[in-house]
Amino acid sequence: MTSFPVLRSLILNTFRAGQITRTMKDVLLIMATRTRPASYEAISNAAGCSRRMVAYTIAQA
Repeated sequence: MTSFPVLRSLILNTFRAGQITRTMKDVLLIMATRTRPASYEAISNAAGCSRRMVAYTIAQA
């Protein structure tokens, strides 16, 4: 399992390279900080986006 600092830097580098949007970055960072799976609703509320965007981000990841 990859540690949070490594995941965080990978996500941020991908965002800086223009390969993902700000919302996708937020969703991935929230998912990386969770110790147990959260619902799409909980993630979308925390990221301030729609449930559909969470599903899209997960599918793209």
